[in-house]
Amino acid sequence: MFTAQMVINTMETATPRKTTIITLQELDDKDASSHDIFLFKKLFPSGEADYWDVIRRCILIRNFTLGDSLIACILTHIDFTLEPLVINKAPQEPVFVYPGKVIVNGDLDTADRIFVKRLDVKGKLTVRSDKDGNYGGISGDVEAYEIDLSGDGADYGGVIWGKATGKKINVTNRGMIFGEANSDEINVFDGCIKGIATCKVLNLSKNGRVDEINAEVVNRL
Repeated sequence: MFTAQMVINTMETATPRKTTIITLQELDDKDASSHDIFLFKKLFPSGEADYWDVIRRCILIRNFTLGDSLIACILTHIDFTLEPLVINKAPQEPVFVYPGKVIVNGDLDTADRIFVKRLDVKGKLTVRSDKDGNYGGISGDVEAYEIDLSGDGADYGGVIWGKATGKKINVTNRGMIFGEANSDEINVFDGCIKGIATCKVLNLSKNGRVDEINAEVVNRL
């Protein structure tokens, strides 16, 4: 099993930076949001913290809402990337963090929160809500043979906060993509894409929303 502690151990021995210390000044220089800067200052009044301590504290205080987490901020803004990680099944962690590319050999079905720089699924990716109706989701760019945010019988579909690429993308059951979506076929039924949908065929219901359409064929259902 690949655990959060193993991720931390890997980070601590494979860092490409000269230091794992993050400073408030660095976040400010990298144009981090005022919300993230405020939280960092609140959690670490000294104005600096170790990369892993930031992740640990965010998980401890449950600061892992997609699109509104200091974890996503440091993965995006801090120049720290590990070698690609290859796994054969879904991480068994409610919150999984890896500052690099994660490659999944096969399908991935998850209701958890996954924070990565990039996720590459060789099979089908299904993202859904958990048994309590909380959104599962991925922060980072995603590529999979097929992406399904319908929830597959769950209360709600899942969320991708980043660019989504696949041969087929289904965004239904209140699923959401906050970024670009690129595919041969995109289906948006009772879901939304907060970005450009580029595809050969877009099937869009009256309850589906897409910010910008770049499709050869649009079927409005």
